[in-house]
Amino acid sequence: MFDEAIAIYAQGGWAAFTFGAVALAASVGKAALYRRWNGPGELLGETLTARWFPLDSGDMGSLKGDLVKSATIWFDLLTGPHAGVLLHLQADTWTNEEARRYTGKYGAQLLEQGRAVTRRAAKRGEIPAGVDGKMLQDLVVGAVINRIYSMRAADVPALRRRRDRFIQDVVGIVLTGMQGYRPSTPEVGAERMGGV
Repeated sequence: MFDEAIAIYAQGGWAAFTFGAVALAASVGKAALYRRWNGPGELLGETLTARWFPLDSGDMGSLKGDLVKSATIWFDLLTGPHAGVLLHLQADTWTNEEARRYTGKYGAQLLEQGRAVTRRAAKRGEIPAGVDGKMLQDLVVGAVINRIYSMRAADVPALRRRRDRFIQDVVGIVLTGMQGYRPSTPEVGAERMGGV
């Protein structure tokens, strides 16, 4: 069921994500869906948890390892068969209250997972004082997303072939830059760090 649901959402977003469409794709009756979920929003929230970015990607033992793993997961999702999920999520959660409500818990869990990465790194002394941990992750994941979304579809297979090198380069550049960074307002940076 989740396989069909994620495929439908990736293709058409919230507008296409109906119980009728999912039931047809999964070869089940709509009544079966209504017995399990209150509506499409609830199904979408569970589908993301089951088939999109994993909520427990584990501790790799270092900030670099954690960032490489996160970037690799994002890379594979955004170059895979359900690449449209992220674009639809961004649009749908801005424009649709039900989509926002039912994906909010999943989004909050993803954010908390990112915060856990930077908290662990801070405890290990891998992040200089005042560095915004959320921004650090945004720089890595944002670079992956931007590269994929700004290239022609015909060029994606070549990028897939050099995925590991690309991700190592992105993480390496960001971590190297972080070491030389000095926040202009340490108090604000320290406050942000505490909230990450």
